[in-house]
Amino acid sequence: MATIIAWQPEFTALVVAAALFSVGCAYLADGPQTGATAQPPLKVLAAKRGLNIGVCVSPEALRNDPGYGKLLAEQFDIVTPENAMKFAHIQPERGTFTWDDADQIVDFAVQHGMKIRSHTALWHHAVPEWIADGAFARRQWEQIAKDQIAAIAQRYGDRLTYWDVVNEAIADDGQLRETIWLKTLGPDYLEKAYRWAHAAAPNVKLVYNDYGAEMKNAKSDAIYAMARDFLDRGVPLHAIGFQMHFIKSMPDPRKIAENLRRFAELGLELHVTELDIAIQKMSGTRAEQLEQQADLYRRVMEVCLSVKAVTVFQMWGLDDGHSWVPWFTKQPDAALLFDRDYQPKPAYHAVTRTLAEFQPDADADASQTCPVIADSVK
Repeated sequence: MATIIAWQPEFTALVVAAALFSVGCAYLADGPQTGATAQPPLKVLAAKRGLNIGVCVSPEALRNDPGYGKLLAEQFDIVTPENAMKFAHIQPERGTFTWDDADQIVDFAVQHGMKIRSHTALWHHAVPEWIADGAFARRQWEQIAKDQIAAIAQRYGDRLTYWDVVNEAIADDGQLRETIWLKTLGPDYLEKAYRWAHAAAPNVKLVYNDYGAEMKNAKSDAIYAMARDFLDRGVPLHAIGFQMHFIKSMPDPRKIAENLRRFAELGLELHVTELDIAIQKMSGTRAEQLEQQADLYRRVMEVCLSVKAVTVFQMWGLDDGHSWVPWFTKQPDAALLFDRDYQPKPAYHAVTRTLAEFQPDADADASQTCPVIADSVK
């Protein structure tokens, strides 16, 4: 016969406390959390929501600062080389490939079980001088682009999960951007690039990546039309990347969600690829600015959790000390989740709380409007 125990409140409290202590010890056994954060790391919370969460990576920081790598591995499960896989870095001279920086990031990611996004094969920036000043026949230009894509695929193959094959090919007015690739290869260069990439790396998901397309506008309409055309004609395209560099504030979350949902209806994955939220235009004290920033990060995450097709959420930098924003704006800033000392900011806590608690059907905050931002470019 089972022994029946009278359940007293004091006994309940002891049991709960013991259980929490046991869970805490098991969690801390894997290593202390950077900045003494008590909650599980971002990657654990995001995985429960079907998201990969990550940042772009600086090979110099990874090489020279153990704290950088520790925080990266602790919190995130997907990485993008910030510059190391761009044309000028991989092939600075024709036929001469330099892989050290990209190899370091890939090796780190593989070692820590992280996914990898290759960024980017063809872009109008970060081209070497021999490309910018090149005078080749059209057939040679085509071979140059094809060889660059093939070299990346041959080097990294199935270690890549995603690949921003073409970056920022659409101008703000919805027309193809005037680039070296449009000039030398013609308007069908995007289709060719994706076909070449798929042939070279058939197991990698191919992404088109751009800025300023978060809401419905001329650019996002053009990207949508291109994506639909590619899918209709069997051109390999698996995801759209929305950079989301917010210099002033965030657009209306309802309009972002509406725009994302039309892309989701095409059957594509949707990725936030380069998120950062600058504080330099915000009013108030630094503490007040950081709280405003935290609220905007919360809103972005709420939108993403409200659209099931969003599978990746990445920031453009690990910490404020490795952010491109001050360089781009020529103003001091603090646009990321962690400060220069790798300590979590209010934005970090806002994101973790949202991942842990937000219920899309119950929370109305995401419908509140925000001022529209100015376009920004990487």
